[in-house]
Amino acid sequence: MAMRITFVCSECGKKIASWSDGNPYLIESDGKKRYCYHPEDNGLLKDCIGNDVPYICLECGCEFLSDTREPATSCTECEKENISSTYDLEGKKCPDCDKGVFAQDRNDIAIS
Repeated sequence: MAMRITFVCSECGKKIASWSDGNPYLIESDGKKRYCYHPEDNGLLKDCIGNDVPYICLECGCEFLSDTREPATSCTECEKENISSTYDLEGKKCPDCDKGVFAQDRNDIAIS
């Protein structure tokens, strides 16, 4: 079971939705990643070896994936280390307006 939550900036209203399970994957015989999303994973989740987790840079706003097998320590765009999983944005500064902070929208939740 996975849960989607949405964060909203207190100043500019920027919204970021994020799923609790990220993007689990396995490696195909050709070496490419195959994502196994719940609930359509066809029983493949047990074979997953990694997870591409959505991240955001709290400096420049770049959104990117961080592979759990080689976790990102800095932004792929500006190279600053002020990054966060999009699922853990509660109370963090909004990179778009640089004034507000993210708070979870308790009325925008989904479960899969």
